[in-house]
Amino acid sequence: TYREPWFEPNLTSPTTPLVRHVAEAVRSVTGRTPSPGTITKQDRFVLGNHMGIPTVSFGPRSGNRETSPRGAEHQPDEAIAIDELHQGAEVTLEAVNRWLEDQA
Repeated sequence: TYREPWFEPNLTSPTTPLVRHVAEAVRSVTGRTPSPGTITKQDRFVLGNHMGIPTVSFGPRSGNRETSPRGAEHQPDEAIAIDELHQGAEVTLEAVNRWLEDQA
């Protein structure tokens, strides 16, 4: 079953439209080139590996870099700067719009 092992590795090809749209949205909104890859455990492998649905994860890099180099996500002091929250919403909106334009 998909529960053994509980977290399987999952990689969404960088050539999929989903990855392309999100990367283009990140560049457009932030002016930065995204760096693909994640070191977190996620259950996205169920969608990708077992259902064939491509997935991506993206998010801010808030937090204290001295005590938590990966940011403050999933730490006792988990936080996000308001401007990064807004920027993340803009990236999401633009990525969805790009995907919808592809469907037209």
